[in-house]
Amino acid sequence: MSRAIAKARRAALCARVGDVLTPELLTGRWRNAMAETGNRYAGHCYAAAEALFHMVGGRAKGWLPCVMSHSTWREGLDPGETHWFIRHERTGEILDPTALQFDTPVPYGLSKGCGFLTRGPSKRAKVIMERLQGALAVAS
Repeated sequence: MSRAIAKARRAALCARVGDVLTPELLTGRWRNAMAETGNRYAGHCYAAAEALFHMVGGRAKGWLPCVMSHSTWREGLDPGETHWFIRHERTGEILDPTALQFDTPVPYGLSKGCGFLTRGPSKRAKVIMERLQGALAVAS
C-alpha cells in the first residue's frame, strides 16, 4: 500500500473517532461538558488519542503520544486542562481525533512527547476501539 493511501486511511480513521464518543466515556468535570456546551469532543482527547495510538500501531510504528497544557497553550486551554493527540516521530504526521473541540487551530509545535498512563489500552480506549471496529465493519 502506498504511503499516500495509508495516510488517507489513518486520516479517515481519525475522523471516525468523533462518531463513537459519548458522555458515559467522560470522567470528572467533563461529564457535563457535552450537555452544557454541545461540544461532543471536549474531555475525550486522552482516551480518543490513546485508542487511535493503539489502532495505528503505537510506538512500534513510530507514533508518539503528545500533550499540551495551559502553560504551553494559554489561549486554548484553561488552567488544569490538557490536550492529547499523537504524532509520528519520523514524518511529523499529526492525528488529533478531537481537534474540532477548539475554535482555533491547535498549535501542535507547543506540545511535548510523553507516554500514556497504561502500557495497553485503558478501559475507555478499549470501548472506543471496539466501537470503531464495529463501525468500520458495518461500513465495509
